Amino acid sequence: QKVAVLASSLAYNKLAGHTTRAAAAQKLLNATMKTNPWGLLAAGITAAVAGLVAYHNKQKEVSATDKAMKEIQDSITSQYAEQKGKIDKLLSTLENERNSLNKRKAALEELRKIVPGYHAELTNEGKLIRNNKKAIDDYLTALNRKIAMQAYEEKLTEQYRKKAELEMRLEDEKKAHSKAEQDRRSLKTTEYNAAGQKVVTWDAYKEPKYIIAEQNAASAVKGTQAELAEIDKTIGQINTKMEQFKDVIKTVTTEIEE
Repeated sequence: QKVAVLASSLAYNKLAGHTTRAAAAQKLLNATMKTNPWGLLAAGITAAVAGLVAYHNKQKEVSATDKAMKEIQDSITSQYAEQKGKIDKLLSTLENERNSLNKRKAALEELRKIVPGYHAELTNEGKLIRNNKKAIDDYLTALNRKIAMQAYEEKLTEQYRKKAELEMRLEDEKKAHSKAEQDRRSLKTTEYNAAGQKVVTWDAYKEPKYIIAEQNAASAVKGTQAELAEIDKTIGQINTKMEQFKDVIKTVTTEIEE
């Protein structure tokens, strides 16, 4: 574990351009490696695992929008199938001449309640006349549009709620990162030697722990920022889909009773 911490410190200081501190961390790492030659392997495994976790998280971020859009489509399909199934059953009952006239009339009455534009009639002899099925087809088209709009609006509201929660979490994480950064910097002390020259020192053994804390805090910030970016992407796609229905909203609301 100590080797992994020192390796992390070395990498951090090299990336930050702190050559003196990187050299000190390298010296400590080399000294530790002499007593624990398996430490480097452990450090390498730790880094590899961390990389795999980061990759997995990235893959989840990429699929978040696709998942949200699939949930919307599944909801639309389920609700539409339920309503269409009910209408298909009523139509089947109405058109089946083997059913009693009263049963067929009950089905017709129910269909008229659902589809106001459907004007079919049954004669006393049981003959179906004025069977304007186009009214049912038009209704189902309008119904699908309305269900879709409702599903998109619900998901949009959910995404904005999540966004607000993430924005609050991000503020807290930024504060935590700022504190972790300040804690690490507090390890540095400035003194003047007898010649009046400024000498900057720091606790090389404590620094790795503070570096890891700072890196974890920074990772939390980046993770939340990535989630926010994905939510913005989802919101954008939902708005695009809703825009496609914009021209038919008035038609939908007049064809189907709320």
